[in-house]
Amino acid sequence: MADNPAQLVVDGVEKCLDYAVTWHAWDGRPIAGTLEGRPNVWTPMKALRRITDHLIDHLHEVQALLAGADPMPDAWHGRLVGQ
Repeated sequence: MADNPAQLVVDGVEKCLDYAVTWHAWDGRPIAGTLEGRPNVWTPMKALRRITDHLIDHLHEVQALLAGADPMPDAWHGRLVGQ
């Protein structure tokens, strides 16, 4: 773990932006693969939405910690809902 947890957020954003600049060459076909052993389909917009949601969660956690409060637990279960 980094000495500064915020650096992990910055590093993650930079890595995601490095990927995002390649999306201008996207040919419109979703990328099929697997996630945790299940079929999965990704598009640039879906990936960006997930990255943004994750970043907002981390920023909330940092804000709560700086305010001396406990962060709200993450109750989102994504694909596990209804299984």
